[in-house]
Amino acid sequence: MSIEPDITPASARAREMASSPPRSVLRPIVDALPGVVSPDGVVQTTPFLAACALVLPVLEALGAAFAPARSDVRGNVDRLRKRADAHVALFDIALEEKAKGTHASNSGCCKGLLWLKRFLVRQSEPPAPSSRPTRTPPLAFRIEDRSDLSSRRRSLTARPPPLSFPHNAQEFTVALLTELTTPPRTKPVKDAASAAYARTLKPFHGFVSGAAFAVIMNFPPTRDKFVAALGGKNGGKTGDGDGDGDAAASRTYEEMREVVDGLSPILEKIHAFLVAEGLDDPTKV
Repeated sequence: MSIEPDITPASARAREMASSPPRSVLRPIVDALPGVVSPDGVVQTTPFLAACALVLPVLEALGAAFAPARSDVRGNVDRLRKRADAHVALFDIALEEKAKGTHASNSGCCKGLLWLKRFLVRQSEPPAPSSRPTRTPPLAFRIEDRSDLSSRRRSLTARPPPLSFPHNAQEFTVALLTELTTPPRTKPVKDAASAAYARTLKPFHGFVSGAAFAVIMNFPPTRDKFVAALGGKNGGKTGDGDGDGDAAASRTYEEMREVVDGLSPILEKIHAFLVAEGLDDPTKV
């Protein structure tokens, strides 16, 4: 059977591509999130890291100035991915490091998981470390036999109770999307990103890191361009910059909310684990 060559003019193919629905950056994230937690409540390493990698285009859509942030997230994903074959359960990576006494290393997976969480989810700004009350881990997270990683992981698979300490397990990416989807959906990306940063990463950044992020915050895209980059056709431009003028933009806002709703419970689990194990290091960098 002979195969006829494609003789469609390039201009015709370009018109066809232009008329096709824009590729959504958010839909793959939404589709990946249900597979992150196993039926018995375990946060699985490979599916979680795959979902994290899918978030990188969201940071890319914020513009070239966010390249250092993307690089940091990608580096933390790669760091944990090297241990994925040996640990199906994400928390086992951190538990193994803690058992070896290497969990405080800035190049270790515990710190990688901590900063990956901070870039992905929203949290309220915590009080200064000196004013934090002593935290007693919930009963579900108290582990007596610290030599048995399997039994420790099983005790962490249940959905954690609402956290009672002064911040919840949600940070930057989710905070940004929440700011942008909150009615009347007119806040500029610059203001939304700055508000998200102030509540999440700023409490953990020292002078140098804070100054670098202050510069980054001055160069975000317009709201229309950001929504367009995430998959809203032409950003739904209406002339007032709200990015909310067509069906494609409305779909993109719906997907933003789905990402928020899908990521939050996963990261609540991770946050509760890090706190229970004493791995939620408040040290500024």
